[in-house]
This record gives sequence, structure tokens and C-alpha cells, in this order.
Amino acid sequence: MNDLKVKENSYRRLPTFNSSDYSADEAGISDFKKIFLSTPESIKIFQIWYSKQSNLDDVIALLKKLNFFSLSTPTIIALFLFMIYEKEEEVPADIIDISKDSSRKIFNESIQLFQRLLKVNCIPFTPKIELQAELAIRMLLTILADVQLLTVFLVLQIQKLRNMRSLPRYEQEEKAWTALNIYAPLAGRLGIFWIKSELEDHAFRNLEYENYQILKKKIALKRSERSDSVERMSNNIQKILNQAGIPHEVQGRYKRFYSIFKKLDRVENDFERIKDLIAFRVLVKNVDQCYAALSFIHENWKPVKNRFKDYISNPKPNGYQSLHSTVIEVIDEPSAEPRSIEIQIRTYEMHHIAEYGVAAHWLYKEKRNKYDEKKVEKFAESFLEKIKSDGKSKLNPILNLYSDKIYVISPAREIVELPQSASPLDYAYAIHTEVGNRTIAAKANGIITSLNSFLKNGDEVEIITSSRQEPRKEWLEFVKTRHARNKIKHALHEKERELRKKEGMEMLEREFRTHGLNLNRLTKEGRMQRESRLKKNQEFEHILFCIGEGSIHSAEIRRWFADDISTEQSSFNQAIKSVHESTSLTNSEKSAVTGAKSLIIVDGLNNVSTRIAKCCSPKKNQSILGYLTKERVITIHKKECLFIKKLAPERKVKVIWGKSN
Repeated sequence: MNDLKVKENSYRRLPTFNSSDYSADEAGISDFKKIFLSTPESIKIFQIWYSKQSNLDDVIALLKKLNFFSLSTPTIIALFLFMIYEKEEEVPADIIDISKDSSRKIFNESIQLFQRLLKVNCIPFTPKIELQAELAIRMLLTILADVQLLTVFLVLQIQKLRNMRSLPRYEQEEKAWTALNIYAPLAGRLGIFWIKSELEDHAFRNLEYENYQILKKKIALKRSERSDSVERMSNNIQKILNQAGIPHEVQGRYKRFYSIFKKLDRVENDFERIKDLIAFRVLVKNVDQCYAALSFIHENWKPVKNRFKDYISNPKPNGYQSLHSTVIEVIDEPSAEPRSIEIQIRTYEMHHIAEYGVAAHWLYKEKRNKYDEKKVEKFAESFLEKIKSDGKSKLNPILNLYSDKIYVISPAREIVELPQSASPLDYAYAIHTEVGNRTIAAKANGIITSLNSFLKNGDEVEIITSSRQEPRKEWLEFVKTRHARNKIKHALHEKERELRKKEGMEMLEREFRTHGLNLNRLTKEGRMQRESRLKKNQEFEHILFCIGEGSIHSAEIRRWFADDISTEQSSFNQAIKSVHESTSLTNSEKSAVTGAKSLIIVDGLNNVSTRIAKCCSPKKNQSILGYLTKERVITIHKKECLFIKKLAPERKVKVIWGKSN
């Protein structure tokens, strides 16, 4: 690590930490070092970052924010590595070498955290869709999966919002939208409300600049009037609680711009109808005093019905605790209207958690005006272990809520939620059923991967398809989602069904042909469909499937048309009889008929007009088959003749060789 050098063209050098004659800014940097930079590696990484900074105000602003949180040394190293190097390949080789040293446990952990931050940095958070914004929040929770890492990531987003004026307008709007719809809600879930508020106000100012300025002017016009109200109400609350003997602190504050802007929607954009521009916060020492203070406030001001919430008995999932009540202030002035006033009551400890999150709480507990480095480091370590191991921690439900999920990116830059260990095939079916059915290969982060591989959080996945591909039974062995499994089973079932229908059609055709029925004609006439519905209350296609799978015998279907068989036989016999009696053959026809009529017996009849087919020219004693032509002549074919096999079965007749005279 000693090989790491600050570049010669550095903007500034880090002030030495052993001097007592600091400027206020240098003192802030010194404080940061005493609390957080506990290893030579962390100091050196911090020095490299500091040397690259051109704006000292930005440096101090960032460090002041980070001072609120209980950051471990690995988190600090990861944070500054992340701010120095935008890509992992940019990290110098000597740092990578150190990360491979098993004896450098802290640095190894910091590299892992740094890699998580890099992964998030590569993900495009510009969905502009509510569902995609929610998936982006879940992705951040699962990839970073650490309260401290999430916190410092959000702090950096505030810095980026403040320093993006040089970006093109469309990029500014994209980043502001992301901050408002992804980062701010995420900060709210973690219970870090000052980050949430700053992100919202910065994003609102960028996205709705005109509305922001209009609202700012309206609030400024009311400020003097409201100042009197704040002072009056604060004095009254203090007077009441002093009389009750409850030690306390009262804070009056104007609500944030974005909070007021959202309220305008509910009052039809009429600013004058917003009565609660001011909120009051009462801080006391313990929970009993919270409820006692609430009781005295309700005795002196009428509470608004359905506007009381007890987040002390029922904390929010992010650990937020407080009593919320809205009361009516009656002003003893001519024409003055009663006003609704929101009051929050909480302990000092609850207030610190509400503002900075549970990750910053140990700094509140540890008196920060006395820095004992070993004591601070030991306390921080034990507190962090408690957060990680305590199953009842308020943050665990938030961090674990999506721990069984992964989030991957489509080529269209959309986020897709999948279960842990999901395969590329699960992803393909999540995109579209036909994409899944036609999948032949997949790429993860541009590299071909097997269909049964495991996807990871943040992977960019591309599916390769082919119109000739069909779902395979072995796919069921590795897909994880119920959706993919059901679609594969359905496709396999349909394929099997088509095969059985085809087999059923072949079996039915043979059965009908044997008994002189024309299945093709009956189908075209719609009789097969009508009889199927009448006899079985089913579609004809389903009947074919049942025949193919063996649950219905083709003979049963053939018997539906017994009358047709009798009619066909009667017609055939009549045709044979008419042939036998016919004397209307022309001379050319008679010349084509064999002179040995008596040598062939047609269906038991002698002297029927016949002729030998030229296609196969059967000889005496060969098996033969007759065919009734439209000219009422029986042509004689070999039984195995390929041509006669293609002819209509109902016109075929049994013939045999007769005895010669």
C-alpha cells in the first residue's frame, strides 16, 4: 500500500493530522480521520481522493454528512475507492494485489463492498415507469444489502444532484427523476429522512423549476405571518409543558417545498387552502414523557379526529417512532380563522434515528465531543455486529424483504425480478412465453452462458431464439419460476396432444375406409363436428385426441354412421347392377374391355364389363382388385398397385379370376 502515490498534479495535499492549529475546515477533516480512518490503507485512499478535489466546500459538505453515520473502515475505503475509480479495471494493480492478501481482512471486505457499488453504478436507473422504479429500489436493496453501503450511496446522490449543472438538460432531468422516484423513497424506507427531504427538494427544483420558484415566492410572502404563528405556538407549548414539569425542547419548522407541492394536488392547486405549512416537534427524555406531553397538549387544543398516529407503540418498518397529532389553534383576532397544527412528540433518541437512521445511532449515544479512538472503534464494531445479528432489528425486515430475489437487466434496459438461482430460461419466459419457447441460447453480460446457469443480481441478459426451437422436457429440471414451469408443461402437453390427434385421425381413417366411409367428405360437410357435439358434447379435435390416446375406440365413432354404410353399400350394389345390365358402351369403350369377361368375377357376378389396367397389367393368378370408373367399367389392378391405393376406397370392389371356358 505504501507504493500508492499522490499524483504530482494533485489539487491539494491532505493537512497533517498532528497540528493543533487547524482552520475550521481542517478541523472537520481531522475529526473525520479520528472517527473513521483507522488503518493506513484507509488514510492513504482518503488522501488520494482528497488530492483530486478542486472544491474544498464540497469536500467539507460531504464529510459533514458522513460524520453523522457509524461507518466501518471497510465501508469508508469502499466509498472513497468508488469516488476515485469509476470502473474496477481502473483500480491500480497494487491495490488489487493487497485485496488478494488473506491477512488483510478489512481491505478484502472493502474491495467486496466497492465491487457492489460499481455494480450499482453500471445499472441505468432511468425507468420513468412506477413499476420499474419500485424494481430499481428492490435491486438496490438486494445488491448493496448493507445499511451503511446504502447510506453512503444515497449521500453521494445528494452531492451529484448539487453538481450536475454542467450536464445536458436531458441528463439533469433523468437524474432528478431517478432521485425523486428511486433514491428518495429508498432513503424513506431506511428511515433517513434528512436525505429523503434533500433529494426530494433538489429533484423538485430541477424537474419543476417554474413551479418551484412560484411556490418559493408564495411561501416567502407568508413567512412573516407564519413566523408570528410559530413563535406564538412554540411559547404556548413550552408554557404548558413547563407548568406540567416536563423537560422538553420545542422545534417549529416550515414544511419542505416538495411536501407542500404534493399537498397542492389535494386542494386543487389553491395555495391559500393549505393550512399546515408549519409543523412542531416536541423532544423529551423518555417514552412516558411523550404520552404525558400529548395529554397536556390535547387538554389545551382540540385534536382533529382521525389525525392521531402512535408510531411509538407501532413503529414503522424502518424503525421510525413518534407520536403524531393534528390540533386546532383558535386565534383570538378579528376575522382570523382557526388553523390546523401538526405536532410530533418523540424522545431525543427517536429524533436522532428519525433524522439519520439507525445506522447513525451509535454516534448519538457516544458523546462526540470526547474522541477516544479505541473506545469509539470498539463501540462501533459492537453496534454494527448487533445490527447484523439481531433478528429483531427494525432494519432487518427491509433488507431481508427481497433477499430471496434477484434483479437483472434486459437489452431494453428494463429491470426484471426473478427468484434466487433463476436461470436464463426463467428470464426468457418472464419476458414473453414465445421468447421462452424459442430459446436456444443466452448471454449474461455479453458472454454466452448455459440455459441452466444461475443468474446474479445486476446481470445484463440477452436471449437468442430460433423459430425451429420447441420446449424440452429436461428444461423442467432447472427452471425456478412457476410461470416458466407452467408454460413449458403447457407447450409439451400441446405437442403431445397434436401427436395424439394425428394418430387418432389415422386410426379413424383406416376404420372408416374399411367400412366404406369417406372420412374426408364427412369432415368437410361438418358432420363429424356435429355428431361429436351431439354424441359426446366435445369438439371433433378432442375426439381425435381421445382416439389417439386410447380412451375412445374408432369403431365407436364409425357406428355413429351405420346408416351411411348401408346407403353406401346399396349404392354400390346398384352401380354394379347397372354395370352388369348396361349395353350402352361405345365401340371404342368395348374395344378397351377385355374379351375374357367371363374370366373375371366381380363381387360374385359374371359377365361384368372389365378391363385390365395398363398401370400394373395384372396376370392370371396374381391377387387383383377392381375399381369402378365413371364410365361404369371395372378396371382390374394388382392388389399392391400403388396407383389404386390412391383412389377413393368406396369405389374399390372385390374381384377374382374366374375359370376359363
